[in-house]
Amino acid sequence: MESDFQGDEHRQHAVVIGAGVVGVCTAYALALRGIRVTVVESASEEACGCSFANAGRFCPTRLVATTTQPAKSFRESFDSLFPSGFGNYTFTDRLKFVHWGLFFMRYSDDSTFRRQRAMQNLARRAILSTENTMIAAGITGPDIDRKEGNLWVYSDKECMLADSLPKHVFAAQIGVRAPELMSRAESTLRFPNSMTRGIETGAFVGCTYVPDDWTADARKFTAAIRAAAEKTGLVNFMFNTTVLRVYSSRANSTEVLVRQGTTRYGRPITVEPPEPTEPTSQAPEVLSTDTVVICGGLASTALVNSMQLPIIPMRGCSVEIDGITSGMPEVAMSMEGSSNFLQATPLSESRMRLTGYAEFTPLPSSMDLAPETLCATDATEQQDVTCSFVTRAPKHASTHDATTDRHNTLLKGAMRVLPLQQGTLAGESNTSGFVVSNVWTGYRPMTPDMLPIVGRIRSERGKVYVNAGHGTMGWTLAAATADMIADDVASNGETPVCKDLAPERFELHRLLFPFRTS
Repeated sequence: MESDFQGDEHRQHAVVIGAGVVGVCTAYALALRGIRVTVVESASEEACGCSFANAGRFCPTRLVATTTQPAKSFRESFDSLFPSGFGNYTFTDRLKFVHWGLFFMRYSDDSTFRRQRAMQNLARRAILSTENTMIAAGITGPDIDRKEGNLWVYSDKECMLADSLPKHVFAAQIGVRAPELMSRAESTLRFPNSMTRGIETGAFVGCTYVPDDWTADARKFTAAIRAAAEKTGLVNFMFNTTVLRVYSSRANSTEVLVRQGTTRYGRPITVEPPEPTEPTSQAPEVLSTDTVVICGGLASTALVNSMQLPIIPMRGCSVEIDGITSGMPEVAMSMEGSSNFLQATPLSESRMRLTGYAEFTPLPSSMDLAPETLCATDATEQQDVTCSFVTRAPKHASTHDATTDRHNTLLKGAMRVLPLQQGTLAGESNTSGFVVSNVWTGYRPMTPDMLPIVGRIRSERGKVYVNAGHGTMGWTLAAATADMIADDVASNGETPVCKDLAPERFELHRLLFPFRTS
């Protein structure tokens, strides 16, 4: 079966692969420029991967950390990467990590000024594009549980000074209000729920308040952007559809081979797991289009034919708790230091999300992301018989390891530093206090230089773009990189994405001769 979505001969058409926050923003940005779009997604709805249950921080000032801390974070992660060496991983996994590591070493020491300039431009674009996108879509703060401000809390003075000073400089460079460095007394007076217990127990030594950062529910934002995109009449979503191949068989056209009827669970927040939907056996379908934009997160690497994109997974976890009656933080908190790494995001008066962990984890072959497996978090639903919430665990991870230990650590860490009433932990019977409404484990797509890969892949036949590798900054950068792609597509290459983000920076010969920007 062959479908042609070209429409009239004067209107461009694009296929966007992936319906996370990056993919949906890209589709909407293209539609705003008059381009017809078909979005292909293997899940049953939008935002079922890393956009589903992340910390929800919109923090452009955080981009400065990429210029100052990549090598440190990599060294600290290495022991958790391979606690028993490379013996537990396949040969393919080792090659992928070596390929990524070579570029990491190349760019961690290469042209700090280049990286800083790219970060400044990206942060400015993120602020402008996100606000413009929300205005165009008619999204207001209450629609997405938006809360102003972000509190960076530190467990040791060395970490506080190392992290807060670059934020002050970076804020001035991108034109936002300066972060406020607070002592223990100042922080407890202004943010009593957030800081008092941590100060009393010695867990916190101080904090930095960033007034122009904010938090929101990225899943609600993605759903709102999808609704706005559909209202344009130019965007069509194909859910439960996997991408088998992207290729070009004729001039001025690119084909996307898809198969419909492959269903994954969406919105895994109910107490009882949904009934599985039997996949329907359908013949592959060919979507002929002018342009393809790959926004598939980790799976993007399997859909690019002409080069190996150095994107590896970084595992993270989150826990959503409800029924909080006391101790809710006044603003979102990010706790960092030698002994803490925890983020607490208030989503409503009684609901909060806890996120943490940043573990570089090469995927075993059983979860290797081939084109048949499009989404970054191909997951199974399992019911924990000792706890009344649904676990969302990767296939290759045991329920105990992925959902019990890590998620309980997040819960206990929050109760240690916040004045929360005792609540229900995984594996425990219900007690008075908050309850766990959802837990999640997912894999963020990380690049060696911590910058996303955005732009046209020149070595591909046809017009193939990639917009992936945003790591922990997908929510912050989604609208910005979407606008970059849309501007390039709409202008037929007259406004290309900057070279600092281009896929070509990861061509193999760049290891010896990294390109320089003018």
